[in-house]
Amino acid sequence: MARLSHRVGVLLLVAGASATVGLKLWLVESQDLVANGASLLDDRLYLDLAAHVAAGDWLGPYNNGTLAKSPLYSIWVAACHRLGLPLLLAQHALHALACAAVVVGLAARVRSKLALAGIFVLLLFDPRSYDAHALRVIREGIYPALTLFVFAGMIGALLRLRAAKRVLAGWLALWGIAMAALWLTREEGIWILPSALWIAAFAAWTICREGCTDRHARLALLAAPFALLWLGVTAIESLNEHFYGIRTVVELKAAPFERAYGALTRVQPERWHPQVPLPRETRERIYPHSPAFATLRPYLEGWLGRGWSEIGRPPGATPGDGEIYGSSFCWALRDASARAGHYATAPLAMAHYDRIADEVDAACASGALPCAPA
Repeated sequence: MARLSHRVGVLLLVAGASATVGLKLWLVESQDLVANGASLLDDRLYLDLAAHVAAGDWLGPYNNGTLAKSPLYSIWVAACHRLGLPLLLAQHALHALACAAVVVGLAARVRSKLALAGIFVLLLFDPRSYDAHALRVIREGIYPALTLFVFAGMIGALLRLRAAKRVLAGWLALWGIAMAALWLTREEGIWILPSALWIAAFAAWTICREGCTDRHARLALLAAPFALLWLGVTAIESLNEHFYGIRTVVELKAAPFERAYGALTRVQPERWHPQVPLPRETRERIYPHSPAFATLRPYLEGWLGRGWSEIGRPPGATPGDGEIYGSSFCWALRDASARAGHYATAPLAMAHYDRIADEVDAACASGALPCAPA
């Protein structure tokens, strides 16, 4: 009788969840997904890359946009296209599945069906899932759902350490696959690692404390999420190496680009501004000491630099001051390098950044430029 009552409760919960998802889809039906064709580093880029993925051409011909952003969202768009799924509907469905995964993960500890239903509704109607960012063809459309999947895997595994090993392995696999997907969607995925490592360490301590007879096998299983993360990142790096000759997920994380950016921004400005990584006067002092960087001068100090200055200018900044603000500088640096002809291939682009780093670091070492530590 108790088992029958439990099954009825589960069926009612599933039916209620399905009806709630249907209600949300009805409420958001009038929303439209839009793509900004002028946004060359966001909507337009994701769609261009997705078109190549859908055609079986990986990310397409190489240019300064090919490896500018992590590729998973473009892969997602291509998959939806090949399956004939409307992109906005698919993203709402992914979010609903992630909410359900969290609830199922919690069900091992939370016995109240009403509490589980409440958690599902709160997660499902998260405003982030239907705000302005979710209505553009950009990766924020799936990022919250992927985050929920990661924590669902963590919760499900942590609450099932004593369950059958195949059950534990399933939750660990969800955790690892979701963590790899999150990592390959945006560039700042390292934020998830402290939580992941803490949960894994606590799970290992719990298994050892309880002295399970098969504790060695269960401890080995705890490595699965991190192994899956490594495999996912390695697979993308290998594809990029095969097609473009550079082993990285995105170029902003490639060592030559990081070296060049670090070398340029270690040069001390005459007047420090927290929102300007490399002031105009500092750029002018660097050009004579770095022939590689000097090739970018017509673009950084010309129309291209003025355009990036306008894009990133914060409130209160003086229009037309020639400064390139905040994160706009790294994109201006890449854009200028492409305009100067350094992006014929990925190895040539990386060699260009290495030259900038070597020349600026040499000027710092000789005292020709006043610099902070490397």
